[in-house]
Amino acid sequence: DPELTGQNDMGLALPWSAINRPNAAGQILDAMGGCWLRDVADTDALFVTVSSIEARPGYERRTLIFSDDIVGDFGATLLLPPPSSAPGPALVVLPGHGEDADDWIGRYHGDRYPAAGIALLVLSPRGMCVDENEDLAARSLLLAGTSVLGVRGYEAALARKYLQWLPEIDPRRVGLIGHSTGSISGNVTVRTVPGFAAYVSDLQNEYYAYV
Repeated sequence: DPELTGQNDMGLALPWSAINRPNAAGQILDAMGGCWLRDVADTDALFVTVSSIEARPGYERRTLIFSDDIVGDFGATLLLPPPSSAPGPALVVLPGHGEDADDWIGRYHGDRYPAAGIALLVLSPRGMCVDENEDLAARSLLLAGTSVLGVRGYEAALARKYLQWLPEIDPRRVGLIGHSTGSISGNVTVRTVPGFAAYVSDLQNEYYAYV
C-alpha cells in the first residue's frame, strides 16, 4: 500500500505511517513476543536495590539493581541533580553494544545532564557483547516465544516506572534516549510503552540494510 510505506535512501520500503494506527502497539508486541510488557503498567510491585550512593560535584550518583520475576536482575546507574523545590525531568538511557552504564556516562558526558537539572537513569544491558552468549540468549528467547527486543523494552518500562515513583522526578516529564543498538530497542519501546514524554535516537537508515 503506497500510502502506508515510504522509501529510505537504501531503497527499502518501510511502514512509516503504519505506526500511527491505533493497533500498531499491539501488532508490534505480538510480533516480538513482548505481550507481557502490558503488565508493567498494572504492577504495583517493583524491587530496586540501591547498592551505593556517591556524592559527586553537582549531582548524586546511585548504583541500582532491578530485580524482576520475568527478566531477573539487571543493573543501572542513576544521576540525580541537586535537590530542587519542584520535581524535575528525567531520561532513561539504553546504551549500545559493548557498553554498560559507566561506559555511556563517560563517553557521552552523562554528568552534564544533572548539571542541567535533568536526572539520568542509564541501564547496563546484559548479553550485548556480540559473542556466543548474546547469540545463545537471542536464540533461547526466540525459542521461548519472545525476543531480545521484548526484554529490552520491558527493562526500559520498569526503569520508567521507577523514575515516576521518585519524589525528585516529575512523572509527566520522563523521556528516553537510545544509542546504537539501544536505539533499535528504543524505537520499538517508545511505540509500545506508554508514558515517555520525549525520545532521542541516533538510529541511521543504514541499519536497515542488515534487517
